[in-house]
Amino acid sequence: MEPFVKEPTVDTPRVLLDADKGIFELAQMSLPEDAVDFYAPVLEWFANYSKCPNSKTVFDMKLEYFNTASSKQLIQILLLLQSLKGRSEIVV
Repeated sequence: MEPFVKEPTVDTPRVLLDADKGIFELAQMSLPEDAVDFYAPVLEWFANYSKCPNSKTVFDMKLEYFNTASSKQLIQILLLLQSLKGRSEIVV
């Protein structure tokens, strides 16, 4: 599975999702103008990852701040991770 990497901006977080290395990380600030649009590829990546997850999935959120719109998208990520229960050890 191809890694997903987005460099941070003033309003968007750094995103590093690499199944081969077992790195799943969001860091810095999350204040995108359109959170649904920003997080859509992240959610798609996790949906594909959930088809064949690692035996252990450690999701590291190092967010200094996130807005309400981002929180709704973060909940969707957490729900996708929860769906892996029983197939992968999940650590957030």
